[in-house]
This record gives sequence, C-alpha cells and structure tokens, in this order.
Amino acid sequence: MQYTYGPKAHEVMGVLFWYKVITLPLILYTAIHYKKQELYYYQNLGVSKLTLGVCTSVFDFSLWLTLSVITFNHI
Repeated sequence: MQYTYGPKAHEVMGVLFWYKVITLPLILYTAIHYKKQELYYYQNLGVSKLTLGVCTSVFDFSLWLTLSVITFNHI
C-alpha cells in the first residue's frame, strides 16, 4: 500500500523544514542547560559546550536536509 501527499507534498516539506529549524535551537538550549554536569568529557578535550552543540546541530540538520531532498526527489 502506497501513501502519497501528491500536490500537498511541498506544503508538508515546508512544515517539516520549519519544525526542524525551530526545534533544533530549543533542543540545543535544553541540552546545554540541563546536561551541563555531564559534558565534562568534552570540556577536558577542549571542546566548549556551544561548539559541541552547534556542530552536532549543523550535522543533524545537514543530514536531515540531504535525506529529505533525496527522498522528495524519488517520490
């Protein structure tokens, strides 16, 4: 059974894109604020909490965007 959104696919992708853009900073803030006692390993390596959060967020968003574009083009 195949489900398609047809002409609404662009709208769905737009909603998912903005959802990802809005939730990434919220998750980054939450991780830095509430898990600050658990990031000493990375601080001992010389990586700041902000650098760690930004790098992982950029990697996550890039991977999500790449896979979304590939999937959207194959539909």
